[in-house]
Amino acid sequence: MKFWTWTEIKARLDKELDLDDYDGLVDETELLSYTNDAIDDAEGHILTLHEDYFLTPADLTLVDTESEIAFPSDIYAGKIRAIIYKNGTDVYEVKRVKSWKRFLEYRLARTTTTNTEKYQYFLVNATAGAPKIVLTPAAYESGTLMEAWYIRNANRLTTGADKCDIPEFIQFILWHVKATVLGKDAHPMAARAMEQAAYFREHMISTLTNMTLDNDNEIEADLSHYRESV
Repeated sequence: MKFWTWTEIKARLDKELDLDDYDGLVDETELLSYTNDAIDDAEGHILTLHEDYFLTPADLTLVDTESEIAFPSDIYAGKIRAIIYKNGTDVYEVKRVKSWKRFLEYRLARTTTTNTEKYQYFLVNATAGAPKIVLTPAAYESGTLMEAWYIRNANRLTTGADKCDIPEFIQFILWHVKATVLGKDAHPMAARAMEQAAYFREHMISTLTNMTLDNDNEIEADLSHYRESV
């Protein structure tokens, strides 16, 4: 499995599009923008059809008396699959507070909390660009005592060494860029490039639709509501 760098992607596009003959119609900055647009497009399909493609763990650090924890910097749309508390042999899933009672839970936890109460959480987005995980009760200890399992963004390209981390679908990304560049100039090959991009899009969607982990396609029943009621 090859992870293409931006340098390699650009070289491939330069060769196949003969960009030297474009007389400044598409410069490197614009080409990079088109490539990241293609990654955005691929990412949307991947996260719709096989969300765990970008499943990632991250440690969360608690600070005594503090409620808020910053999201991992590369999280996609606040998608947290699970938060696990881990302190020696004391391990449990930190449950998300039900929407209809989260505000009351938050306030009650600040008046009746003991140091043995299990943590719960919900998400807030009070400041633009700085969404947070809110613990209830507030942390009554300090340390790296939780891990979040979340869905991250696909890697965007900025420098030549940056890698595209969607290796299975690089052809879709390449043809997506070619179609955009050729379409900008109304090139005779633009229609062909759009057909190829559409073909590789369908291939990507088909691959993701049929993807299962460990060849196990048994549907796992969600019994969490039974456990929570015990």
